[in-house]
Amino acid sequence: MSQTYHKSITWNRIVPLIEADEGYAICLDCGADYDGHLEPDAHGVECTSCGVCRVCGVQEIAFIVPISDENENPTEEPFMYEYPL
Repeated sequence: MSQTYHKSITWNRIVPLIEADEGYAICLDCGADYDGHLEPDAHGVECTSCGVCRVCGVQEIAFIVPISDENENPTEEPFMYEYPL
């Protein structure tokens, strides 16, 4: 079994959010920023953009998602990739 995570979730994106320590969170399904603030270890929260319950605090994302800083081209369409559990 594998889980999918949005390709827009990269180190370049989450490190500044972790350093800000303001309760930022991102949806693992659609890649949208959560509209609000959550605890750093939050997970499984309903997304305010897509409605799927896959929002995690950025500190939690650093531990559970294989983050890449490759292909950081903002003109490319984001896509999903699979991560084997």
